[in-house]
Amino acid sequence: MGHEAEFVALKSFLNNDRDLAYAELAARLNKSEVALRSIVSRMRKRVREFLLEVIKETVCDPAQLEAEMNHLKAALRES
Repeated sequence: MGHEAEFVALKSFLNNDRDLAYAELAARLNKSEVALRSIVSRMRKRVREFLLEVIKETVCDPAQLEAEMNHLKAALRES
């Protein structure tokens, strides 16, 4: 499975809105469950870092950064 197909399979794990359990997807991707959890953890970290960089460009006060991130998370949960 290529990286793009792997990302498609894993992207639902970014916000815990997934149809498959870790064990089931790990078997499908021919990875251990521990490896899959590690991959998802790194993906979440990278996405968070990327979003923080983008949000940082939109706020005047760096103190607003976390509040904006929380607002974005809430908006994504509602959609």
